[in-house]
Amino acid sequence: MFLLGVSTSIGSLCWINGMKENYIVGYGLVAGLKGTGDSSRTSQTSEAIATMLKKMGFSVPIDESIPTKNTASVMLVAKLPCQARRGSYTTVEVVSIGDAKSLKGGYLLPSPLKSPSGEIYGVAQGPVIVGSVETKGTVPGGLMIQKDFDPEPIKDTFTLVLNEASLELADSIARKINQHYPESAQVSGPATIEVKIPSGRDPLSFAAEIMKLKVKVPASNTIVIDSSRGIIVVGGNVRIGEAAVVVGSTSITIGKNKNSGIYFADDTKASDLVDTFNQLGFSAQQIVAIFQALYDSGAIKGRLIVR
Repeated sequence: MFLLGVSTSIGSLCWINGMKENYIVGYGLVAGLKGTGDSSRTSQTSEAIATMLKKMGFSVPIDESIPTKNTASVMLVAKLPCQARRGSYTTVEVVSIGDAKSLKGGYLLPSPLKSPSGEIYGVAQGPVIVGSVETKGTVPGGLMIQKDFDPEPIKDTFTLVLNEASLELADSIARKINQHYPESAQVSGPATIEVKIPSGRDPLSFAAEIMKLKVKVPASNTIVIDSSRGIIVVGGNVRIGEAAVVVGSTSITIGKNKNSGIYFADDTKASDLVDTFNQLGFSAQQIVAIFQALYDSGAIKGRLIVR
């Protein structure tokens, strides 16, 4: 668990316009499964196998049914790092799009990944590593980049773009930059800061210095939940209104019936609930479910973002 309201680098809060990593996507086949692949109902899998075999010189009758239980159709997604170079490697995410039961033990066959414009930027292959959800996984270092990605060069100025719009945070970042480099930064919107490069400075080294500067992040009124990994980020300004929570034999009330189980006053901090849930031994998934239910009931005084 993490609380907002601490000092962190500018580079972790925003990115330089034109120099952000990009996503590339593709379709592939995961083979070598132990009978946990797609069923015959997933027609694209047998079609993809037939197409692949034909390209390898095999003759595949159109009306012949190709077994697919050891193979699964998957979508592939990878982040193309800024200034990625041909021959370098990065991780690719693998997600089943058929009715496979598990990708565990499977091997991703060579598959191209393309940019939104249709250009092939890399080819992925390798053993699939799965977690608690066995219909998705990753191939660490499995994507070999085959085309250089060159962002627009930085010249006299560049624009910082916040990961999430906040005038307060944008102003804090601009003030911090101007403390070190007077009259270099100006807020141009709730999510953008224009930065002027001092005369005689190398643009890339100056940008790197800016991204290392640390600012204090204002306490947020947002809870961010990564449900697949059981991670919760709780903003320091998030409050909880009247509600009642029951988990198994444990009863928790907020602003109601003070004599019932564990009690919190109305308008209590969400972070206090997290501390109590941890002390009670609740799992991350249980805490995620509780906050989702509290938000649905209108008890959370703030934003909830589920990823």
